[in-house]
Amino acid sequence: MKKWKVIKPTKIIIFEGVLALYSNSINKMAELKIYVDTSIQQCFARRLERDQKTRGRSVQSIKLQWNESVMPMYQQYVKHRR
Repeated sequence: MKKWKVIKPTKIIIFEGVLALYSNSINKMAELKIYVDTSIQQCFARRLERDQKTRGRSVQSIKLQWNESVMPMYQQYVKHRR
């Protein structure tokens, strides 16, 4: 289920996430866009720690999601658009 949050106009709005810069409509509105380029190994290490600590997930389930979903989406939508 998608969750939506109404955001009132303000000087600064921060979008976070691997696909935050993918949306053309968001890109057209943004005056400044920053992409923090981190090594894939560091990204995985952060996800592994976060998902184990805050979501109670197993290493196996995290690796499966990483290999089957996260990396293919990164390759398709992020890597070549930087």
